[in-house]
Amino acid sequence: MPAKVTYEAGPFPDRRAEHAAEIARVRLIAASAVRVAFGVVAVFFALGALMAASSDFISSTNPLVQFVSNVDTWFQGPFSRDGGVFSFTGSNADRLDAVANWGVASVVYSGIGSLLRSILRPRGGVEPPRPDLDPPE
Repeated sequence: MPAKVTYEAGPFPDRRAEHAAEIARVRLIAASAVRVAFGVVAVFFALGALMAASSDFISSTNPLVQFVSNVDTWFQGPFSRDGGVFSFTGSNADRLDAVANWGVASVVYSGIGSLLRSILRPRGGVEPPRPDLDPPE
C-alpha cells in the first residue's frame, strides 16, 4: 500500500489568493484615484459657481479666478455658461447661468465619481492586505 502524501500550505503558496489580492489592490487604487479626480473637478465647479455668484466682489483679472474659470470652461461639457442646461434671461442672466450650470455640474461630477468608485471597488470579501495591520509571514 503506497504511503499517503500530504502537502502543507507552507512550501506551496496559494497563487490564486495572491493574484486575487493583487487585483483587489489595483482595483481599490483605481477606484480611489477616479473618485479623487472627479472630486477635484467637482470642487473646481463649486468654486466657479461661488465666484460667479459673488462676481461683484471678485476681480476677474485675478490669476486664481482666471485659473478656476479656465478649468471650469475646459470640463463644462453640457453645463456651459453659455447655452448650458439652464438658460436665464434678464439683467443677471450670465451670473445665474454660471451659478446654476456649474453648481449642477459640481453635483453631477461628484455623483459620477462616487458611482464609478463603487463600480471599480473590489467586492466579494477579497480585501487587499494592509501592511500596517497584517504582519508579514
